[in-house]
Amino acid sequence: MPDTTTRAREIQAELDKLAPEPVAEPGATARLARYVAAEAQLALARLWTRGAESGPKDALLLGAYYAAARALAKLESAAPGAGDGDALAIVEDWDDGMGAGRWIAAYLGDDAGRIAELAQELAETRPKRAAGAGMVLVDPEDLRVLMRLAEDYASRDPLRLKPADSCGEALDRLAAAAGVTRDLCR
Repeated sequence: MPDTTTRAREIQAELDKLAPEPVAEPGATARLARYVAAEAQLALARLWTRGAESGPKDALLLGAYYAAARALAKLESAAPGAGDGDALAIVEDWDDGMGAGRWIAAYLGDDAGRIAELAQELAETRPKRAAGAGMVLVDPEDLRVLMRLAEDYASRDPLRLKPADSCGEALDRLAAAAGVTRDLCR
């Protein structure tokens, strides 16, 4: 049996073939639906394997992936290609990072500011961690996904992350804290 690093790369490569990350080009609706459905399946598997360690946010993430995949698949089956404009916008906003926030604010309209204020207030009502209790448990797979996204983002527009070395150093520290190596993230 291959070592875990090699096996992790093999698994990720197979997942990438089965449901590649969406790209902003025609046919995006079907590809985005498939990619999000695969993410829903991965989230469901994490819920099953974590059992009691799973929380409401894990279930909410699964629900969000499921809802998005189902809506995109329904749109594509009802009118092939009709959703490509929106799917392209989703992929571009996803890559941009800020586009999602702009769309959400526009969709919520006047209520967006109030919802943001309430979210901040709610966060402030939650108990603070005691001094010295800054340890955060990190799921290595979640860290791998985050690191792949960060490295991909940095490689596409390194000017946004000057100095580039600080990004790599931060990723190395996160990886070390979670007990993984950055080469697992590629």
